[in-house]
Amino acid sequence: LSIGKNYGGAKTPFETMGFFVKRNATDKLSGNYTVHTGIGDIFKLGQVQKFNNKTEFPFYEGECKKIKGSAGEFFPPQHSINESLFLFTPDMCRSLAYDYEKDIVHNEIRGNRYAAGLRNIDNGTLYDENKCYPSGMPSGVMNISICNYGQPMFISYPHFYLADPSYVEALEGLMPNKEKHESYMTLEPKLGITLEVKTFL
Repeated sequence: LSIGKNYGGAKTPFETMGFFVKRNATDKLSGNYTVHTGIGDIFKLGQVQKFNNKTEFPFYEGECKKIKGSAGEFFPPQHSINESLFLFTPDMCRSLAYDYEKDIVHNEIRGNRYAAGLRNIDNGTLYDENKCYPSGMPSGVMNISICNYGQPMFISYPHFYLADPSYVEALEGLMPNKEKHESYMTLEPKLGITLEVKTFL
């Protein structure tokens, strides 16, 4: 396998393809994180400051290259429901947006549920912020090839949930369903503690 022009023609660091290649039986999943401890500004608690000592991804332009959000373990307290939560996902070379959906009660504790929606898989036609991500396809998939050594890689929600209808119409057996296929996180609003997580990304 050889890397595309964005990698100077170098070879990939592995010779086989598959999920989690060279990650089994290791203590290193994706790289090194620099995460804010909350000292000096408690509202930055858990926010990723750098990944592998870099503050930006070299693959994109504009807002798309910025590293932001939580790695998933900690979120700032008293998060406003009017602001999105961001989950940093290095395998996708981007941060995914989770927007407030509703209040729920989980194990007798009130929480705010944030859902990952169309904003993450739009090709830039509905959300201008996505125009700096490569797509070239109808909304419904994230093209992450550019940060995976030029290999063609695309990610969608299960059963192409929230995607352009053309994906579902092209295949048999797909039945996108909000209850089954939506990704979400629920936080206790005062402390920012995660109460529940259901994610397919």
